[in-house]
Amino acid sequence: MIITYSQAASQAQRVENNDKEEPMQKVRLTIAALAGLSCPATADYIPAGDSIMFLGNAYFNYSNQTIDFRREQPFAPYESPGSPFTQLGPNLGFVWQNEFTNLPISQIGTGSNQWCGANCLVTIGQYDGPLGAWLNVLDRHLAVNQPDSLVVGGRGIFSMTGYDPDPGQLDVVRLRKFAGTHRVVGGDGLYLQWRTDL
Repeated sequence: MIITYSQAASQAQRVENNDKEEPMQKVRLTIAALAGLSCPATADYIPAGDSIMFLGNAYFNYSNQTIDFRREQPFAPYESPGSPFTQLGPNLGFVWQNEFTNLPISQIGTGSNQWCGANCLVTIGQYDGPLGAWLNVLDRHLAVNQPDSLVVGGRGIFSMTGYDPDPGQLDVVRLRKFAGTHRVVGGDGLYLQWRTDL
């Protein structure tokens, strides 16, 4: 195939224009991405005072001052009636920080192996849907530390699909056994309660 001078010049001009256009295209995409990040959030807030409680399982070793979080979630969560938390539904999967290890209780909410950060205590996802949530711990304190009871309180940020991250209070409570039908096979009862700030 023979290419004439005018065809070659035309092709060279297109290549030169593309070389100029590609960096401009990247600049436009970068500006659009930054503008999207700087726009105010359009998601809803979880109403102040709404709460959710998740029941779970863990082994607490008082002598060694460690807790071994387990993935079992034997019961559906309890939410404030009418709360956005009800959208999560009853069929949830949990991944606690550093599961199946003897985590020192002083490290609850720190040194996490979760994707949501070193201070991520738990991630929550629907088995049958797209919604998820996670909890990042901002500070914590031991409220009760006895052979048959452990309560860790604190503050954190609860993030849930479709909602802005919301600050609030958390309690991680380890119980020897749940009362009545709320018994956990193996391990000790554990619940995590979250309350959105008023």
